[in-house]
Amino acid sequence: MNESITLKYNRLALQLQREGKKVIRLTAGEPDFDTPEPIIASALKAMKSGKTRYTPAAGIPELREAIAFKFSEEYGKHWTPSQVVVTNGGKHALHLALMSIINAGDEVIIFTPAWVSYEPQVRLAGGIPVFIETDDSFIPDIERLKNKITERTKAIIINSPNNPTGAVYPFHILKEVAELAIKHDLYVISDEVYRHLIYVGRHSSIISVEGMADRTILIDSLSKSHAMTGWRIGFAIAPENVALSMVKLISHTTSNVNTPTQWAAIDALSFDTSYMKEEFSRRREYVVERLDRLGLPHSTPDGAFYVLLDVSAVAEDDTVWVEELLMKEHVATVPGTAFYAPGTVRISFAASMEDIKEAFDRIERFISG
Repeated sequence: MNESITLKYNRLALQLQREGKKVIRLTAGEPDFDTPEPIIASALKAMKSGKTRYTPAAGIPELREAIAFKFSEEYGKHWTPSQVVVTNGGKHALHLALMSIINAGDEVIIFTPAWVSYEPQVRLAGGIPVFIETDDSFIPDIERLKNKITERTKAIIINSPNNPTGAVYPFHILKEVAELAIKHDLYVISDEVYRHLIYVGRHSSIISVEGMADRTILIDSLSKSHAMTGWRIGFAIAPENVALSMVKLISHTTSNVNTPTQWAAIDALSFDTSYMKEEFSRRREYVVERLDRLGLPHSTPDGAFYVLLDVSAVAEDDTVWVEELLMKEHVATVPGTAFYAPGTVRISFAASMEDIKEAFDRIERFISG
């Protein structure tokens, strides 16, 4: 198994920075904002008041209750704290979910372009990834989905808002996916870590479709929404039996998420981060404008903070293009091959506006040169 491609190119960029190069990183999905001060203060308060010991593997009851209450209110369903599992980031929640539901040889459907870690995590759980290409708007093609479901299919992974395309799946598509999941008795793992970052329309979750609460594992995190990537705090909302299995795995692996972070997360859940979304929206508009000027096809993100640029007209190999851009102009991006979209490049606008402007000046120079 190879390392995460996104982390690889982020590492290469950091290496050049240590050599004294001014590298602009448009690689990792990491907001450039600092964690809000009240959240930091909450963690400090927890530490100073002695909240530094082990917690239950599933998370502190207060945080599980807060998450269950928040999602019950937002989605009009009822979840109990026992269905909430607190994890070391969203990636950990996904891994636990797959380890809990997949047996050797089970198939898991993944829509492409897709985040780089879905396939390795499916394989780690003993499953077989089955890839389905989305349509020209990067939305799941229901007919293709119907044709790929077999007697060995166990789960479908959906990710909306999507990494790497920024696509947001409309409710009618989610409903059709749900109907197939119910018909074939499948789980759906719904990765919604970018649900707070929607610029066009509003977020819809498949878990809110009638009959889906008992077969959906919702994955979320405070990393993107609250600029808490390094804190490693995520969670899953799952059917009781799946949640119990996930907790057992935690008890034998990580034990628990670090305690002060859990207490800070309670306050984070009610903290208004709309100012971050407004800034990302401003950057999105600028990035789309600069991409249009390049004259190359690209996705137009309705959510998240990524765009997928088609470089097939100017490069034979997207990986080579990315590496040459990094070495010549010191702009770090990620090749689309990593996301099962060869010929494209993923650009993150989770960087300062100043860096984004300079990066696109360099990209224009690189393409024209």
